[in-house]
Amino acid sequence: MSIKYHKNTLITNDIYLAAYLLSEGYHLSKVLRNDRRRVSFLFIGKEIEELRQAYRSGYVYLDIRSFREKLITIRRMMDAKQRSEVCPKSNLTMAISPAH
Repeated sequence: MSIKYHKNTLITNDIYLAAYLLSEGYHLSKVLRNDRRRVSFLFIGKEIEELRQAYRSGYVYLDIRSFREKLITIRRMMDAKQRSEVCPKSNLTMAISPAH
């Protein structure tokens, strides 16, 4: 069984869900990045699945200021994670034409 489906844990790459969970006080355990440079967030906490289901249903109550702060935090974490790991070199070369 993968870590994604363990009780009281959740992995998501939905930045809005991640910001919502942070604004609800859930612990962000780890920020992960896969080979395709996709960032995921690992959360831990009781009844986290119930909050995910409420989020998916479209009806949640939240403190919008807290949510906005957490969304900014999540975006900064994503940016830091993507910049922190070296990207594989591209096989593309840029053609530069001489200026006339």
